[in-house]
Amino acid sequence: MRITDPRKMYWNIGTENTKLPEDREEMVRQWQDLAQRAADKIAESGIPVRISDRRNPLEHGPGAIVNVHPTHPFGVTLDWELQNEFEEAISNEEISPEARTARYRRRIIVREIMLDATLRLLHTAGFITMKDHEEGDYYHYRVIAAPGDYPC
Repeated sequence: MRITDPRKMYWNIGTENTKLPEDREEMVRQWQDLAQRAADKIAESGIPVRISDRRNPLEHGPGAIVNVHPTHPFGVTLDWELQNEFEEAISNEEISPEARTARYRRRIIVREIMLDATLRLLHTAGFITMKDHEEGDYYHYRVIAAPGDYPC
């Protein structure tokens, strides 16, 4: 199946100032289907996962999050939510600023490790994936296409 490549959308709209295509609903439907297939593959591995888009408000809980973006950054991306203990450890006012910084850094590193592992899991299963640099130290963990699909 052909699937709209979100990188082309980002380039055309972000740099060429073109408008969203007329068949936008079909494009988003393709990405929703891709997100479901990616979530199913992640769940097969025993990893908690949920899909987030504008129709499905984000629930809270640790695990992988498969995002569907009808606008910037477009397409399907992964995110990871850590357990609340990580957040509580950072916001604890009884610890020193140095300890808070160390805990925050650990939180960032653990999130990146889990995102990298989830992206590799999908790649190993035949998905086309990429770690797409955004700005500064931020990356989009993209799922471009499922096995048998090809981006266009």
